[in-house]
This record gives sequence, structure tokens and C-alpha cells, in this order.
Amino acid sequence: MNKALTSLVALAAVLIAFIALNIVASATLRGARVDMTSGRLYTLSQGTRNIARSLEEPVRLTLYFSEKPADDLPQFKNHARRVKEMLREYAAVSGGKIRFEVVDPEPFSKAEDDASAAGLVGAPTGRGADTLYFGLVGSGAADDRQVIPFFDPGKEEFLEYDISRLVYLLSSPRKKKVGLMSWLPLDGGPPNPMMRQMPQPWQIHAQIAEYFDLQPVATDAARIPADIAVLMVVHPKRISERTQYAIDQFVLGGGRALIFVDPLCDADVPPGVNPMQAMGLPRDSDLPRLLPAWGLELVPESLAADNRTAVRVNAGSQNSPRSVAYPIWMNVGSATENFDASDPVTGTLRSMLIPTAGVLRPRTVEGLTVQPLIRTTGESMLVPVSSVSFMPDPEKILREFAASGERMILAARVTGKARSAFPDGPPADASPSDGSATDGPFLEEQPGGVPFEDPGGATRVSEPSAAPGTGAAGTHLPESGGDISVIVVTDGDMLTDRFWITEDRFLGQIVMGYRKFSDNGDFVIGALDQLSGSSDLISLRARGTAARPFELVNRIRREAEQQFLQKSDELQQQLRQTETKISELQRQRGPEDAMSFILSPEQQAELDRFNKERAQIRAQLREVRHQLSRDIEGLGARLKFINIAVMPAVVALFAVGLGVYRGRRRSADLRHVGDRT
Repeated sequence: MNKALTSLVALAAVLIAFIALNIVASATLRGARVDMTSGRLYTLSQGTRNIARSLEEPVRLTLYFSEKPADDLPQFKNHARRVKEMLREYAAVSGGKIRFEVVDPEPFSKAEDDASAAGLVGAPTGRGADTLYFGLVGSGAADDRQVIPFFDPGKEEFLEYDISRLVYLLSSPRKKKVGLMSWLPLDGGPPNPMMRQMPQPWQIHAQIAEYFDLQPVATDAARIPADIAVLMVVHPKRISERTQYAIDQFVLGGGRALIFVDPLCDADVPPGVNPMQAMGLPRDSDLPRLLPAWGLELVPESLAADNRTAVRVNAGSQNSPRSVAYPIWMNVGSATENFDASDPVTGTLRSMLIPTAGVLRPRTVEGLTVQPLIRTTGESMLVPVSSVSFMPDPEKILREFAASGERMILAARVTGKARSAFPDGPPADASPSDGSATDGPFLEEQPGGVPFEDPGGATRVSEPSAAPGTGAAGTHLPESGGDISVIVVTDGDMLTDRFWITEDRFLGQIVMGYRKFSDNGDFVIGALDQLSGSSDLISLRARGTAARPFELVNRIRREAEQQFLQKSDELQQQLRQTETKISELQRQRGPEDAMSFILSPEQQAELDRFNKERAQIRAQLREVRHQLSRDIEGLGARLKFINIAVMPAVVALFAVGLGVYRGRRRSADLRHVGDRT
């Protein structure tokens, strides 16, 4: 009796201790977490932690998630769990600056009205009028608002970047200033007296101006304005050493840059020059001093050609068209694995149309890292510029095409500690090699304060006395204080309207604006957006996904589907041959049966045999499909049985065996002690 009472008291004491421990833990260890996932999916990156801890004003994050419509959508329910965990982790590391709440926008509720008014997208679930809201609204102290309209489970690897970007924009609500230094008339260029209407800006210019504070920078600038966050340089044709030095010091001083060079720019048509005449003029651009200092080299007088991503063009005439693959024009995309899927700029893109692109080759420079963003496939080669600069022949290029097997770099990101491309200091104040004016750092203005226009179409503006981070005017920076961040692209034509948007016209008028068919504009905006962020935001990379598929199962599925397709192709070919023979028999009627469908006995026998064979082939096709389904379902059932029954049984047997072993060991020890006594 005493032993039983003692056991009950001990059990009650253990239960009380367990409850007390949970109460204490919930009060004192509320923020404690242990991430045991592969790739530490629920552990925030250091860059994200820096952003969360550097907030000066409180930020409220409201996650709108429709719980009931998501009950039958496990992919969204699982992704919502991941989003909630990350947002809670964000709030935990912010030191109380981030307040997080979850709201269920039930139908016809005020929460649903708030979600819709904030710009969240309600996705139909296919079950009646049910709508799924799954987005994030962030608000700052000054009524600033940022929104993620919908969390796509297919983009889970960029979840941390998207949330960090939202929080960063709330902490920096003003538009970032982007400087545009362009030798192409992105802004439309100067008025042409021969034309009746004013030249229109390119759509890429309009889109950049919508998202950023876009400021023109002269193509002969001696210094880059200090308040510019990102400098966008387009087709720097015959750029002067003085302007290259200005870019060099801007980057070393902490400025970011997006550079478009081009070995053959078809859009480079000087004002008043016939496009056919422009084909005979130099149309190449480079940064000969800067690229080598950044660990890059533009392969001279060469273009990339990729047969796998080739765009089909008309190699014939208008009356006699002939479609031919043109490897110089490349439709690169995620399906052909041209993009770096782990980079926030290219990881979410689907396809880009890149014509006449050059090739970048990395150079070993201590302290710098070159990360390819866009590459060709292995079915690519170098083509001389001279072979396509005037009236290119796509068929000739195809006949002479020989894949090198090398994946060539079309765009790259450069990061790390850099040294100046001008180790001896500023270059002599000589005239630019393109013949443009060489005014001092402060450029003159017309009366009334209207800035002059330079021949390339860029507005010439007065400049501050020092580039970012240089201190007093004229101070030379021999190296960068921190990591530089530069993106270099080898094509400028991709910015022209015809390679990424089309107009919706009716009776010659644009009635529905522009419709994009390529992600060229998204690439530019994404690159500027990321480069204009903090160093912590730029450091973020794509993370893994919470989903952990069975690689063996997927491999078996792929092999089974491949076998099915092979067998299906064979049977389909037999079926086509059989139906062809039946059609031939139908045509082999005698003259007396020309107006009837009567066959001879021999023909009828053949027809019956072929019909029977066709029925058998169709039955085999159905059996192949059913067998594929049975194999996959059987594999799934076996895996479930192993996970649910076999593995617990193995663990239980192991535990029983371990208990028996320890019992025997204890008995042996007791016998040994008894023998000694």
C-alpha cells in the first residue's frame, strides 16, 4: 500500500513539475527557437537581422490569410505556416519595432474590405464564390504603406527577400534616385526639325521614371551627383577617360551601377542619319578601363550565338516567307536554365529577348567575385561582329554553326573590395574621344535655367563637388571602403520597345496601352530596385523551400513516364500506319464501286484485320497509361506502409531489444556482485 501511494505521489509530482516547467518556459522562453531544418529555413540571414534591428520607427505587418478557403489547398496552408513563422521570427529579432498580426478576411467582413482596399489580390479557389486572400500589408509611422499582394508558393525561395524588401522600403519611403547616363535616346532625344512630331521616350525610360526619381547625367560628366543611389550607363560609346574616372570614383565611394555595353548596337542610329547608312558606322561600346578593374573582359568584336534559344525570323521575302532560327537573337529563359535561379534579380524571371549580345569573360582580381546572372546554354558559339553587322544571313550562320559546349556569360554581378582603375590618380583633362564638349564639372545653362541638350540626347546638368564617399572635391579614392555592387549586361538593344513590349492598336491608335511579351523591363526594374537597396538587402540570396520531395520517387516517376512516352510513341506510330492502310483500302475500290463504299471480300478481310489491330493498339495504350498510374500509386502505398508501419515497428523492436539487453546486463551484474559477496 505504501509503495502504491509513493508511486502515485511521485507521478503527481512529475505531472506538477511538467506543468510548471511549461508555464515557466512559455513565459521566459517565448522567443527561443531551434531550427533543425536542412538549410536552416527558419533562421533569418544576417542581412535580414540587420534590417530588422536598424528600424528607427515602429512597423506594423498585417498578414491577411483566408483560413477556411485554404483548408482544401495544402500547398497554400503549408506555405502560410512558413510565412507566419518567418514573420514571427522577424518580429522577435526587431526588438519590438515590428508588430505582427494575422487577420482572416472572411467574406463580406470589414477585414475583407480592408484587404481589398490595401491592394491585396483575392484568388478564386474554384469552389463557388470562395476567394483566397494571402498577402501582407506593411505600414510605417508616417502612414507609408507597402504591400505584397499575394504570396506565391512557387516563389518560396524568395520569401525572405520579399519581406525584407518590404520592411526596408517602409524604413526608407522616399523614391531612390537613379542617374541615367545614356548614349542612346531613351528619353526620346532632341527634337528633329525634319519630323513633324516630337520624339517619344522609350517605354523603359517611362517605366524607370515611374518607380524611381530618374535624373539625367551628362555623357561627358566629370563627377557623378552625390545623391544618386544607382547610376545606369547605357551604350558608353567612345566614352572619355574623364567620365570613366567619374564612374570609377562613384562606385568606389559606395555608389551602385547598372551598365549596358554592346559590341553591336542596332539601336545606335545618330540623328539625321539613314538607318542603312548607320550600319556602316561604328556601333560598339565598352568600358576599357573599368571592366578589367572589376574582374571582367568584353570579348572584342564578337557576339554570342545560341542555337537552343534562337528566335525564328523570316529569311525569305514578304511574298515568300521562310522561317529560320537566328541564333544571334536569343530568347533566354528559366526553362532553358539561362538565369541564376538563386539571385533575386533573375530568379523570378521567365524569359528575356536579347539580340546581338556580347560575351563577358571573368578575370582574376583579388577581392572581387563575379557572379553570372544570365548565360547561354552549351549549344552556343562566338560569331564575329563583321558577319552580322550589315545584312546578316541567318541561314549561313546556321550552316556554319558549331556549338562550343561553353556557357557564355551575357550578364554578371560584381561584388567585393575593388581598387581604382586609375591607380595613378585622375587622368589628364583631355577631350573625350567621341568629340563631345569638355566643360568643367559645372555645366553651363541657357538663360532662364534651361539645361542644354547634348548630341546623345542626355540632359546636361550641373554636378556637385564630390562623388559619394570622396569627401572634398578632387580627393582620389585608390580603393573602395566597402564592397562594390555592379551589374554589367552585354546588350543595349534589349532596352528598345520592339524587344519586350507591343502596342494594342485599333485603327492606328493605341487603345489599351502596351502589353509586354518579354521580361526585359522587369529585369531592369528589378536590378535597379535591388541595387538601390541597402547592402544588407543586396546580400540576401534565394533560400531553400520547406517542401522536401522524395528524390527517389521523382526519379522513378520520371523514368516511368519516359518509358510510357516511348511505348506510347511506338503504339501511336503503329496506329497511324494502320489507319493509313485502312484509308488506302477505302480508296482501292473498283470503277463499278466508285459511287459506293462496297469492298471486295479480300479488301473487307484486310479492313477487318486492321480494325482489329487498331482496337488492340488502343487497348495497349490504355494499359500502358493504367500501368503507369498503378506503378506510381503502388510506390506511394509502399512508402506510406514503410513510414507508418515498418519504421515504427523497427523502432519498437530496437527499443525492446535494447531493454532486453540492458535487463540481461543488469542481471549479469547482480550475479557478479553476489558471487563476489
